[in-house]
Amino acid sequence: MEDRAIDILGLNETRLDNTIADSQFDIEGYDIIHRDRNRNGRGVAFYVAQSLTYVNRQDLLSYEDLEILTVEIKKPKSKPFLVTTWYRPPDSKFEIFDKFESYLLKLDQEDKESIIMGDTNCNLLSQSFDHKAEHLKFITETYQYIQLVDQPTRIISSTRTLIDHIFTNKPNIITNYGILHVCISDHCLIFATHKHNTLKADPKIIESRQFKNFDSDAFFEDMKETPLHFASLMDDPNEMWDVWKSLLVEVINKHAQMRKRKVKSKSSPWITAELRRKMRKRDFLQNQAVKQNSHQAWNDYKKARNEVNASIREARVTYFNDSIKKHSGNLKETWNVINSSLGRKPKMTVINELIDEGKVFVQKEDIAEQMNNHFCLLGSKLSSCIPDTASEPEDFLGRTDLNFCFRPVNVGYILNLISNLKPSVSCGLGNISSRLLTFCSPYISDSICDIINHVLETGIFPDDWKKAKLHPIFKSDERNIPSNYRPISILPAISKIIERIMHSQLLEYFQAGNLLTESQSGFRPNHSTSTALISAVNLWLANMDAGKLNGSVFIDLKKAFDTVDHNILLHKLYCYGVDGNALQLLKSYLTDRTQRCYVNGVLSTEQYVSCGIPQGSYTWTTVVHNLYK
Repeated sequence: MEDRAIDILGLNETRLDNTIADSQFDIEGYDIIHRDRNRNGRGVAFYVAQSLTYVNRQDLLSYEDLEILTVEIKKPKSKPFLVTTWYRPPDSKFEIFDKFESYLLKLDQEDKESIIMGDTNCNLLSQSFDHKAEHLKFITETYQYIQLVDQPTRIISSTRTLIDHIFTNKPNIITNYGILHVCISDHCLIFATHKHNTLKADPKIIESRQFKNFDSDAFFEDMKETPLHFASLMDDPNEMWDVWKSLLVEVINKHAQMRKRKVKSKSSPWITAELRRKMRKRDFLQNQAVKQNSHQAWNDYKKARNEVNASIREARVTYFNDSIKKHSGNLKETWNVINSSLGRKPKMTVINELIDEGKVFVQKEDIAEQMNNHFCLLGSKLSSCIPDTASEPEDFLGRTDLNFCFRPVNVGYILNLISNLKPSVSCGLGNISSRLLTFCSPYISDSICDIINHVLETGIFPDDWKKAKLHPIFKSDERNIPSNYRPISILPAISKIIERIMHSQLLEYFQAGNLLTESQSGFRPNHSTSTALISAVNLWLANMDAGKLNGSVFIDLKKAFDTVDHNILLHKLYCYGVDGNALQLLKSYLTDRTQRCYVNGVLSTEQYVSCGIPQGSYTWTTVVHNLYK
């Protein structure tokens, strides 16, 4: 797959079932579609390049025992065409051909170009009469399908048969076809080149700062000379931040400029140059065995193949064992290694087509704009469907006698927070990464402390800290439907610092005043899903011992974060004693937020968000779970 530009790869006899996660056979740059049977055999699958726009045509299949999978490939200003993979087990009954003929009738009614490929276990090179092969020829010719492959596709030392086929009703569209020898099967790989200008997948390009020739000593000298304290002369937190940011960015740009670069992923890092040499030798010996068809040539090939397979297994085990030992004591990195070994790697979201409210969007800029518009309006659309109620939070809570206000923090506390920022956290739209903040923390902690204390005092949250970079993450079903994506908001790294301060002081206040219900287990120290489950089970068992019946109601709120009403949340905070500048700061944090959607390497324009809370926010994830009930 790395050496050849394959857009659609069909597989037969996948031997999969629902106990195997898709991540375990994921290939970067491809989507996997599969129709499973069991681990003992059968099953079909497609790998489709993410640069293609496609639809899984499950509606075409009527027979459960017909091993068929069909995708419809779509492209702007071109007619769509159908690609099918079919596997016919050798022990299947003759009636399977009647079902296949019914399937061809459905394809014929579509009136589209169609390509059918797969292992039919019908030898079309047989010199003797083969009833099944002849019947397959009759059916396909009746529907005007031409079979392209004219060479043996299963070659072993004793036999050479043509049992893997490519049928098409538009042979003039196929510019090339043939077979390729692969060493993972005794079947050859059959291929066809379609006269259809496919879109190449865009390379993954990231924008980052260049540290190749970074001189840390010169950087620190410039930081000492930079008058970041000038920012404290301003009265408005927005002006303070703008001055501080411009001074810092000027120094950073001087020593580490922003640049764009392509990112090449290495899907199998354990494949060394020596292993690749052995693989090339194995492939050469296979070609020699096919050409010579001698006993010695086949033995040489099988020996080389077995040696390569054993070497790959050994190299893979060694690689992951060494990686786990390297990160011993680091739980997060250890889990990253484990997830990598299981194929659970994050995939770049690619959207080639978007259908929203009956309109089709194919241009990258239009897709980014429409996706951003969808997420901006989603919360308000859903919340408008929630019926109004005359109840107020006071009807359920009352008003506590306690009072909360944010306390100022010292430089040492800020320095500790900056030093503990995760270097892997995305920098958002500000291009000031947490890595840079941590690197120069001794020179910026006092000026940042002044800005944060001024924010806590005035109740004004800087606008620049409320700008989110939104990444849509694909969930399931069709990729061209906006509702099948969930948004992840990447906030500026600097906002993480004040969020931690707000969170710790709020949580301390709620715990000291016993304002949280004992039943609340989420986002609390020493609590988890386990404590919630233990509490529920104990209650159920006590009821059972008392001869009572248990009844449970489980509720899954649709788009809960996106539909949070700001006024209700702020009103409830007021009932809990959050008032004055503290409430004003939380209101400032929530309102006038903007976001830009980043997809397909394109950044949309900025839009305001009137409802919901950012899912990338540490503070509000906690506050909403604890309070918004």
